[in-house]
Amino acid sequence: MRQGTTRRGLFRSGSALGAATLTAALAACAPGQSPAQPPAPARPQGKVYHMSRADPYIHDLFKEQARAFTAEHPDVQVEIDHQEQAAWLEKFKTMVASGSPLDTAFANDSNDVLFARDGLVADLDPNLARQKDFKEADFAEGSWFAMRFQGKRFGLPWDSGAYGLFFNLDLFDAAGVPYLDPKKRLTWDELLGIARRLTLDGNGRHPNEGGFDPAGVRQYGFATSLTFGLANFVFANGGEMLTAEGKVGLEQPQAIEAIQFLADLRSRHYVWSAPQFAPPQPIGFRTNNLAIDHNGAWNLGRYAQDVQRVGIAPAPFKRTAASGGHYSPLVLTRHAQNRDAAWAWMYFACLSEKGQGMLSDAGQMQPNRLSLAQRFVNAPGGKVEGKYRQVLIDEMSGGALRVPGDRVGTYWGGYPGWGPVLTPLLTPVWRGEVSAAQAMPEIRRLTEQYLQTGQPPVINQP
Repeated sequence: MRQGTTRRGLFRSGSALGAATLTAALAACAPGQSPAQPPAPARPQGKVYHMSRADPYIHDLFKEQARAFTAEHPDVQVEIDHQEQAAWLEKFKTMVASGSPLDTAFANDSNDVLFARDGLVADLDPNLARQKDFKEADFAEGSWFAMRFQGKRFGLPWDSGAYGLFFNLDLFDAAGVPYLDPKKRLTWDELLGIARRLTLDGNGRHPNEGGFDPAGVRQYGFATSLTFGLANFVFANGGEMLTAEGKVGLEQPQAIEAIQFLADLRSRHYVWSAPQFAPPQPIGFRTNNLAIDHNGAWNLGRYAQDVQRVGIAPAPFKRTAASGGHYSPLVLTRHAQNRDAAWAWMYFACLSEKGQGMLSDAGQMQPNRLSLAQRFVNAPGGKVEGKYRQVLIDEMSGGALRVPGDRVGTYWGGYPGWGPVLTPLLTPVWRGEVSAAQAMPEIRRLTEQYLQTGQPPVINQP
């Protein structure tokens, strides 16, 4: 596999060298002789400083990829600085601002647009244009959205993929509940009914039974995230996170209804953990006491480690079919000292058949390279069957993909996640203290203010 590098011309001063160069050029153009061949691209060499983040699973994958990359590029050494998820962002910003040695980093999907706006990372479209084996048609278009800013790409997708309903087949068996159909979307009412049957308190009671203890739940039926999960439910009800006019759509009736439904799952139906009901023990999919987890493809490897049998179904709907997905990127820092080697490393790790195949096999990435789709579906191991893995392929490419900000062309309108507004103002909604309709006007106002100014609002919570 050819790795693209920046062509470096060798221009030196001195009349003797100049005359020799001119003579050689004229000789190369003489009749009956072949034209001079351009010099071969410089081989990448030296050291690449790369920042990893999150859990040891990711760190180990980067180390594995670095060994494979170095086998192909023996003149390049990849040095990995692994950081805990809670610490990496501030260290990254400090290192880039100070000019400390750092060439590449593994960013969140929620950081890349901000990094591009602040000038912390490089535009990669020129590199992709020079990469002779890169063809747009070889890759899924939806995988680039989280790393575009002002029409340019500032990252290469390294992990993630589509969202789906991951479900624990053993918990379904224990409850006598039929498995979810990988070819059919549940309605919201169907999801609620199934989640009730799979939620249990310490005495084995379900939420719709007398004496159920919401503060003593030992197994929940459902969970999702308050970023992409919330967005998916809004889209699936025909609502918009951000309209084509750049207005936050959360005050629309469809969005209010979707968020109220999520709140009711928590503090009315008790099938998903609410803030005021802390369970007596940790509950999660990997601890085998959460039956359905609306989550992303990047969890496949971890789930296969901790859960014996895993199924996947499409995201649920009410008014319209809507899937979701994103990719988190590797980025090239603005002051990368070894850009040729750094680019070769990034391209190998993210977009090459070999590098991306390693991520797909490890269950860290749903490949965006189309040629690897069947390898992903038919991955060895057996804990997640091909018919379930196919769900993720269909969710990303089936025409129902929606991403916050897709109507305006910038991921989440340029300030991904909207956490500074959503997190504090939705908490009383999740507790059932106020309705979604009561909370949405202030959420919409402050979110639009945030998008316009770039300054997170100060919200005083009682």
